[in-house]
Amino acid sequence: MSTEEKRITYESTVRFANLSTRRHAKRLWIASHIGLSKSLRELSFLCHTYLRWIDDFIDFSEQPLNIKKHFLNNQTAYVEQVENGIIVTPNSLQEACLFYFIKKARELKMTGLIKSLRMMFSSFTFDLERMESGNLMTQIQQEEYTKRIHKGMFDFIQQLILKTQPTNNHFVGPFYWHANSIRDLKEDLQFGIINLTKEESEKFKINPSGLLTDPNFSCFIKYKGELINNLLLKEAEILHSMPMIIKIFWISGYSPIIIKMNRITLYDYQLSGTHGISPLIEAKMLINSFIKMFKLYYKVFFNIKTQLD
Repeated sequence: MSTEEKRITYESTVRFANLSTRRHAKRLWIASHIGLSKSLRELSFLCHTYLRWIDDFIDFSEQPLNIKKHFLNNQTAYVEQVENGIIVTPNSLQEACLFYFIKKARELKMTGLIKSLRMMFSSFTFDLERMESGNLMTQIQQEEYTKRIHKGMFDFIQQLILKTQPTNNHFVGPFYWHANSIRDLKEDLQFGIINLTKEESEKFKINPSGLLTDPNFSCFIKYKGELINNLLLKEAEILHSMPMIIKIFWISGYSPIIIKMNRITLYDYQLSGTHGISPLIEAKMLINSFIKMFKLYYKVFFNIKTQLD
């Protein structure tokens, strides 16, 4: 047994990853228990826990940028060392998650999962570049950023479920990212995260530092709503050509986001949660959400041309 395995065992690492995933990614945790074998379930938990650890460290607003850069450089070197088979000792349970993830993926001859993890990991450099440039990305940077996250995630999930490596460049996920960026806008701003491109700031003449009080904020949110609807239709077309189990997995996550986006829309884009809720508007929101979800499912399963609004 090698030094690193004596120090932090596989069993203790998996227990840690299981608890972390159950706490922070309930849907993933439940879906993994329903549709995956024990070995594949453990792989998904190890990957999620490691990447979430990196993401939380980088997103922590009180952490100085130079510390974040040093941390990411260290983790980049660590990933490369483990992937290249260099004997390294994990310094934490999170690093052990990466170590055992790569080891287990190789044992199961599922090295495509490692490639997917690397693609998702590479998105963190964009987070640091955004922080260095006033927390704004260009549109090209944002598109590449979301592609690395969601192409990596889509391929990862497809390999776990179908046990085969993807053979095309199709993926879904940008809808989730853009919808969640609106849903979590206030919370993200508190952490210094501004999901606004430089081009959008110039187009709508919005001051990023005063985003929520800017008079053009409502116009920007309406624009994002149209973008999100278009992304949803595009992803429905992609899912139509996918195996049934992949369709079911992804559309199961659309419903709660559609409801939340409709609530934001009907409350005139006020992102204040439950403040001032109206029973009449809530009823209208649920009806609109049901209609939109029905149209979406019809498009995914039958590829019927439709407009969501």
